[in-house]
Amino acid sequence: PVQGLKESLQAQQLQVAVEQQEGDEGLTELAQRHGLTDLSSHFAQLREFVDLMIANDLERITDPKVRELEYPNLAVGTLVLILEKYEEIPTSLFGRSGSKQFPKRKVVDSVLKQLKR
Repeated sequence: PVQGLKESLQAQQLQVAVEQQEGDEGLTELAQRHGLTDLSSHFAQLREFVDLMIANDLERITDPKVRELEYPNLAVGTLVLILEKYEEIPTSLFGRSGSKQFPKRKVVDSVLKQLKR
């Protein structure tokens, strides 16, 4: 029962992060239009991480060229810290068909191993 609640909360948190990212993009655009570059850069790392996770192609991040071109603000050290705490979320917790798929723990462990080299 406790594990089910924990997984449900994690799924909800990830879903909120995905929805929040859309709002952050609006804030980032607003900040850029008004010359508030600090605010804009504040959201960049979070936005890139969420983009990476919902793309469900985590293995690509191990390619330095992909990191440089697609995720320039996502520091490898920060990514490693986050992925070390990652817990797989069962897709059944999202409760709707066609919902986002997130990386399996096995994939995350493989990527972590490569990023730590």
